[in-house]
Amino acid sequence: MPRATRTLLESRAQQGAFDTVTKATSTEDVKIKTAELEVEQYRPLWFIDGEAYDLAEFLPNHPGGAIFLCWKDRDWSISVNTYHKDPTKTKAAVQKYKVANQEAAMKQMKAVHVPESALGFLPEGFDARTAIPTYDFDPENKQLFLNECRSRVLKPDVQKKIKELDLAFDRMTAAIGAFYLSFLAMWLSGSIPFYISVPVFAMCKTAFAGAGHYLTHRKVGDNFWNCLFDVNYVGTALTGMDGHDVGHHAFLLSEADPKAGFFGGMMAVPRLWRVPAHTLQKFFLTMVGIFLKGLEVHLASDSPYQQFKHLLDRQGRRATPAVVWSFWMVRSFMVAEFVLACWCGVHGVGLVSSS
Repeated sequence: MPRATRTLLESRAQQGAFDTVTKATSTEDVKIKTAELEVEQYRPLWFIDGEAYDLAEFLPNHPGGAIFLCWKDRDWSISVNTYHKDPTKTKAAVQKYKVANQEAAMKQMKAVHVPESALGFLPEGFDARTAIPTYDFDPENKQLFLNECRSRVLKPDVQKKIKELDLAFDRMTAAIGAFYLSFLAMWLSGSIPFYISVPVFAMCKTAFAGAGHYLTHRKVGDNFWNCLFDVNYVGTALTGMDGHDVGHHAFLLSEADPKAGFFGGMMAVPRLWRVPAHTLQKFFLTMVGIFLKGLEVHLASDSPYQQFKHLLDRQGRRATPAVVWSFWMVRSFMVAEFVLACWCGVHGVGLVSSS
């Protein structure tokens, strides 16, 4: 039996997550037949088009990356039907993971889809099971806007053009990064006045956020450089797959949209206080809040990074990363940048006299 399979089965047995383990004819090949299991004890489930699936065995080898599937016990209908080139083929491929006892399984779907630390952002009486938008994803209806877009985008000539534009995009992002580091060094040395540095920093950081946003969506699997999103939208490199790709875009403008809670709360602040309030909020997130969130995501027992750390892919590697290095890299850079700026300013090195 392959080491990855043996480790996977042993870990699941220790957790008591499965009720039935069916031995295959060969004594060397033990396989869990998910479709024959009853939902009597807790085990992670994923819900697609009103049906429950146990995708734990599939998660490590998900072509889009294991991290996309780590957020369990939620409705994945929108993500499955919009993020795949051929949703019909995708849904056919996971049929073998469908749970037999659907009635019992449906009771497991979470009414709250955020960690306890974020409950304060949800409205009173919130229920994710009813707040999720519903759409017509009929693949046979050629008049649907989504189907029309998909048919055009998947044409070979369009795919070729997209790859060319992606390469140009990457080169431009690298050029902006090189310029930013050079400009930062000159600014810290005191050779650039504030009326030039302020707009340049604003434009560069906005450009980084735009690049990170696109990279969060574009790359298959885990992408190191989506950490650029953090330069403006703090913490997205760590939570982007769930909070942004799966949570925000899938549930756009509904009560299930995580952005609705934050920005809705910010809009409740009196108009003249919004900018300073948002600035202070981002400052403390950068210096303290996201650091603590990083520790929670890496170490908390209910974190997907911990819950699925026992799952291995076909190469025997962990399905979820032990450490998200891109997140800590950006955290360190942003804090170091701020400390250096303060140090240079206090010592009169980083500021140019207006006289």
